[in-house]
Amino acid sequence: MKDVVERLKERELALTPQRMAIAEFLSKGERHPTVDEIHRAIQGR
Repeated sequence: MKDVVERLKERELALTPQRMAIAEFLSKGERHPTVDEIHRAIQGR
């Protein structure tokens, strides 16, 4: 997840709670999820 944060900062993108939640979800996965899977997983946070 550190790489994602660094890349966002390099591109001068805000580290929003939404981006952080998506980055955390993706860093824990072993496969490439669909957008709907990501949405369902982080929706209840």
